[in-house]
Order: sequence, then C-alpha cells, then structure tokens
Amino acid sequence: MGIAIKLTLLVDLNAVRKNLEYIKARAGVKLLFMVKADAYGHGLRQVAKATVDLVDFFGVATVEEGILLRRSGIVKPILVTIFSELEAVLAVKYGLSVAVFSEKQIIALHYAVEKLRNKASRNFCDNKIKSNSASDFEISNAKVHLKIDSGMNRLGVKTEEELKQLQKCISTCRNVEVEGCYSHLYNVNEKQYIRFEMLAKIAKDKFPNAILHISSSGAVCGNGLDKFDMVRVGIAGYGYGDNNLKPVAEVVSQVIVAKQVKIGEHIGYGNFVAEHDCNIAVIFGGYADGITRSGEGYVE
Repeated sequence: MGIAIKLTLLVDLNAVRKNLEYIKARAGVKLLFMVKADAYGHGLRQVAKATVDLVDFFGVATVEEGILLRRSGIVKPILVTIFSELEAVLAVKYGLSVAVFSEKQIIALHYAVEKLRNKASRNFCDNKIKSNSASDFEISNAKVHLKIDSGMNRLGVKTEEELKQLQKCISTCRNVEVEGCYSHLYNVNEKQYIRFEMLAKIAKDKFPNAILHISSSGAVCGNGLDKFDMVRVGIAGYGYGDNNLKPVAEVVSQVIVAKQVKIGEHIGYGNFVAEHDCNIAVIFGGYADGITRSGEGYVE
C-alpha cells in the first residue's frame, strides 16, 4: 500500500467545555446540550463523555441516538425530540425522555411501561434473572416533554384546547409523567416567547415540576440570562454565534503540489484569474469532503 493522503478532522473537546461553561454562566439556568447527528459531526460519544458533568440534559433527534448514548455509559437525562409511538418500548427501556404532541404517543408510552413491568415481573417470578429483590426490576414511568408549536409550524400543539386535551390524556395514563414543556424558535423574537409563555403557564399550573425551555443558542448569546428553567443549545457549544466562543473543529489536509501561476491565468473551477504572478498550493480535498466549487475560504 502507498502513503495515505486524506483529510483529518480534529475536535478540541476542551474548547467544547469552555464554550458550555460560558453559555451556562450567561444563561443562569439549566442547560440542555444538543448532540444530535453525531454531535453535528464532532463525535457523539466523545463530545457527550467530555461534557457530561457540565450539562443537565443531552438532546438528540432520535431514539436510536439516545440508545447510543445510553450504551456509551451516559446516565444523564436525554431528550428525544422526534419520537414515534412505535418506539415507545425502546424509549422506556432505555430511560429516554421524549417530546410528545399527540394522544397516541402518550397512550403508547403508558402501555410500554405496562409491558416492560409485566415482563420484568415474570422474569423475576420464574427466577430467570437472579436478584435480591423485586425492586431491581422496577421500570420507571415514561418521561415526556410537551411540545408546543409557538409559530414555527413544525411539531407541537398550537392551541390552548389542544394542550388541555393532551394534559387530560396524560392524567388518565398513570405511567406517564410530564418532565418538561418546550417550544422551538424560528428566530429570536418576542412573539414566540409570548405565545410560549401563555401556553406553558397552562402546563405549569397542571404540572408544577415541568421544566420550561424555549431559548436557543441565538437567544442565549443575544439575550443573556434566561427567564425560563432551561436553555437548549447546539451550535453555540461547537463555537458559533458569539465572539466569546471558540470553534472546536479544524480539518487538516496535505499539500499535493506547489506551483507558480502567471498573471491572467485561471486557477481552479469557475472564473478566478490571477491578478499577478503568484505561488499557489494544491491541497487534497473535494466534494466528498464537503468542499464546494464556489465560496471563499482560507487555510493556515
């Protein structure tokens, strides 16, 4: 085999920690750190393990991502933001909190808890699992975060009536408990905050221990101290959105060749023409690595 020529992604986990420390101090409330999509390409397991002591929650998109965190030894609360009722048993089994906005999601979680408790009880009675007490097989109630659509028109309930119907369903499902209530900003705006606050108050009156959260990276970096119980940040943790944050990733490549170019000659794709005689370097990397023909960049 020849010498490998490749791009290498380097992630500074200490920089992630410093970014989160800055965000926590700025927000002054609980912190949920989004690590979905392989921690935005920075490495799900590595980032989570490096920051577990700084966060109150981790956030992921799917149950599958939540399970990966659990299997990596993460015991902190994990919120799954896109949840199907077909995944209810897995969510309960791995102790994942899930976002809900429909009665069928809640009912599925209720019966998932029943199913797992019955299975654990049978295993204990049949001595298929050795244990000192039946309490070892206790299955916790399913934990949910009520999702409110405050104006983004994606997931969530939009009206007071829809929210109250959801709360009524939860009240009849004894195996489901409300851990939080949240919404999603399309940008930092007062209109959504007001809408969320109005609906969240209804949820808080019914479930006083519910953790309220709506603020994103942009909101925390722009506004500072948050008035709700928790902030939910992603991109800021990776170093973007505030001059006090440090980008945590860099890509290292190799120079393939250096050459001289004369004034008036084209360089690369498109219409870029050298304005004077210069020296250039051809660096390994292309489409497959996320490098596009257009746009400007820099190397060091």
